[in-house]
Amino acid sequence: HPVVRRVVGLVLFASLLGMNFQTLVPAYARLVLGLSATGYGGLLSSVGFGALGAALVMAFTGRPKPGRLLLGVLSLSLAHLGLFLPYAFLAPFFLALGGFGMISVLINANTLVQLSVPDRIRGRVMAVYSLVMLGTGPLGAYLTGLLFELLGGRLAALVLGGAVLMVGLYQLRSWPKEPSPPA
Repeated sequence: HPVVRRVVGLVLFASLLGMNFQTLVPAYARLVLGLSATGYGGLLSSVGFGALGAALVMAFTGRPKPGRLLLGVLSLSLAHLGLFLPYAFLAPFFLALGGFGMISVLINANTLVQLSVPDRIRGRVMAVYSLVMLGTGPLGAYLTGLLFELLGGRLAALVLGGAVLMVGLYQLRSWPKEPSPPA
């Protein structure tokens, strides 16, 4: 199914390159922004606030649409690109945007996949989806840490944000023209 392939592929890249804030934020807070443990906690809570906002928005916006999924990916990209900026006071905003993007991607992707496949194979398809979503996270955490170590925090955020942006723009341009499944 073309929509399922696109969604799973998008989740693969988003999870690999864009959803590793737990790896990026501790080192970013200490080494780039010079924050203490309290500052780190504040930054990480920004991710949670953004995620909560996304969950509330998704709960009240009706049926899932591929555009919302792609908007989540672009939010992840902008969050990383924003961390490249040298202004510490903007970091909570961009991390909240990242939390919003992360939950937007996960909610919309999960719903689109489940509604796009027949009942008889839904369990198998969701197993593959779950493997991609959860299995690429640890590899992405390693990649994020490696980039941070090799390039520094700001440049690593720029590379990750640019990569997620390229994947999102490619998907936006080449998304199959099918109606969204009913909710």
